[in-house]
Amino acid sequence: MNTYLTVAGATEHEASRETLTSPARATGLGPGWHVQARDLQPGDVMQQYDWPLHVRAITLGPVEVAIAVTEFDFPLHYAADAPVRLAA
Repeated sequence: MNTYLTVAGATEHEASRETLTSPARATGLGPGWHVQARDLQPGDVMQQYDWPLHVRAITLGPVEVAIAVTEFDFPLHYAADAPVRLAA
């Protein structure tokens, strides 16, 4: 995949949003940028309803992902293959 970094320190997901062949467009998940929960990385900002949540750490399990965000003192749990919307 071609990745064009436009801002120093951009995460892989932020940088790949700039490409024409984004996985979200390929999967047809709608107008937003989606990734599977297991593919989130620290530094990503996920959108949960009207809350932008800043990902601090990811703990991968066999079927579940625990996501630590700066906004809460507890981890959020998702199925590993659940689509998660990234904030624009």
